[in-house]
Amino acid sequence: MNHGFFIALFAIPFLASGLIAFLLRRASSSTVRYVLLAATATTALCALLLLPAIGDGPAIVIEWMPGAGSMTFSLGATGLYAALATSLAVFLVTLARVPHHVERPALSASVILLALSAANAAFLAEHFLARYVALEIAALCIALAPLVELEGASGSRAFWFIYLILRLGDAGLLNAILILSEASGTLEIAPALQAGATLDNVRLGWVVAGLLLAVWVKMAGWPFHLWSRFGRKLSLNMHAWLYAIVAPNLGAYLLYRVTPLLALHSPLQAVALWLGAGGAALAMFIALTQEDIRNVLIYVGAAQAGLLLFTAACALQMAVWLGLMATTLLSLLLFLSSDAGQRNA
Repeated sequence: MNHGFFIALFAIPFLASGLIAFLLRRASSSTVRYVLLAATATTALCALLLLPAIGDGPAIVIEWMPGAGSMTFSLGATGLYAALATSLAVFLVTLARVPHHVERPALSASVILLALSAANAAFLAEHFLARYVALEIAALCIALAPLVELEGASGSRAFWFIYLILRLGDAGLLNAILILSEASGTLEIAPALQAGATLDNVRLGWVVAGLLLAVWVKMAGWPFHLWSRFGRKLSLNMHAWLYAIVAPNLGAYLLYRVTPLLALHSPLQAVALWLGAGGAALAMFIALTQEDIRNVLIYVGAAQAGLLLFTAACALQMAVWLGLMATTLLSLLLFLSSDAGQRNA
């Protein structure tokens, strides 16, 4: 039974995404919304039912590329709770009755569900290649959002701008993965990170720098918050969940996993301390100068990224994970309450 719930975390949103994109593309907005609600609620329920199986629960092992080794997805506590929080957040955002301002709501829902499937895979993957592919799919969904909801050339420009910035972060991650793989002889995340502690200072610096770049871009820290500014033109579902929760959560979870390596490289640890503190302070100062509520929330998100990076630089690994859970709830409440306030004004 647990294997079925585990597979459902990826399969249900993936299949629902395809159903909407290919069969319900011309369906009414209410029909698409009900499918989105059902798929996200079921996914969150499956994650909830898997909580008792944490640690000794089922694992999915697949062989994909020759020579890459077995790719494992397992029920680690932190990964499953992150998947649960992220899945529940999209359900609650969708449940909130908000006006639809999208040109093609069916495609919007399809992109959201595909991103949910990829995010859950990334949280639970114990293999660097599997996580990298999942992160690539999630990044593609984030970039596709403006292409789906914005008209004309503005959507196309936004797509390329977002995708190229996210690819910059992925390049840093890929560089770190390659060095860790060479040092450990494996792409399994846990042993690769353990091998990272034995690297010389130069190679460790390249690994930590690449990981920090990936994290800072995904969490939309200043000045990489520029890609997240396109979210203010999108529907609430897209902005609140895809831009303000999914991408930052994926970055924060990566930061949580690599925090021990950051503490081993003193110069980059100091850089992370100053970047986190300075980025958070600057983002909050800019937020105070904004008049549009969605612009304010973008800079609040950038400030949250800075605080999480500062926490990681202080070697408080578990605090980073708790921060991920807290900022998920905070972002959800801020977006829903601000939207309700605007509609009641």
